[in-house]
Amino acid sequence: MSEQGGVRDSHREDASATLVVVDASAIDEAIMLEERIYEFNVAATGIDDGRYLSVVLKRDDGTIYGGLHGHTWAASARSRRCGSRERAGEGARLASARRG
Repeated sequence: MSEQGGVRDSHREDASATLVVVDASAIDEAIMLEERIYEFNVAATGIDDGRYLSVVLKRDDGTIYGGLHGHTWAASARSRRCGSRERAGEGARLASARRG
């Protein structure tokens, strides 16, 4: 993971905190951040129905070649990544299913 220079966050009560911008993030850090945001939203709204959502495109042998990933929360769904690297039209098929 490479980091850019840290910046002091003077808007927080704890001004000793440093904001660090990274150009690549470890997956466990991204998941931790998602979980903290979810916990904040649950505390603020009382809505706790969130779940991760993945839809995958698989070959007959089980190999994944495309899909979408996102989450549900508050009776809605949001996909964050969608695509297929091998078959033309599959990305559009996934996007259509996502809206569906």
